Amino acid sequence: DRGPRAFLDAYVARARPLRRTHGETYWRFALGSDAALQERLEQLEGELSDLHADASTYAALCRWRADSADDALLARQLDLLVLEHRQAQVDEGLRTQIIKLSLELEEVFTAFRPLVQGQRMSSNQLDRALVVEHDDARRRAVWEGTRAIGAEVRDRMVQLAMLRNEQARSLGFDDYFALALANQEMAP
Repeated sequence: DRGPRAFLDAYVARARPLRRTHGETYWRFALGSDAALQERLEQLEGELSDLHADASTYAALCRWRADSADDALLARQLDLLVLEHRQAQVDEGLRTQIIKLSLELEEVFTAFRPLVQGQRMSSNQLDRALVVEHDDARRRAVWEGTRAIGAEVRDRMVQLAMLRNEQARSLGFDDYFALALANQEMAP
């Protein structure tokens, strides 16, 4: 047991470059769909998930957190790490499925350009048109364009919700919504 401060130093040394690379890769991925970036992002998210998945590390974090009441900064750092590690305390296959499906869906949303009255429109163009368009028929067509993605993602969104709910239940939560709120330190 190296102690919480030594753990934090080692964790930051490992996580900081990984998170930076993840953030930069995610930014490029969000700008436009690219299979290579999606694959790289999947790998990075898997590495981050694996970093937080070790059960003995999670147990040590919980123990250190219980013993750190006299040091507010250390306690807060441990609080955040307990939350992050808790979410990864599920089967690796389930974590991998969630990561893969989430990124597939993000790619669909990123690349989606509905056809509105013969014109391909980005989500920014759709949003802008909803604000400035005064012609009711055109405005309705634009609004329907904002909804067109639903048919493309419906089945995968339901599958992702089921996987996330499975993850949450295995961690003792009623559903993913309750887990997400707890991870944000909020009550339902």
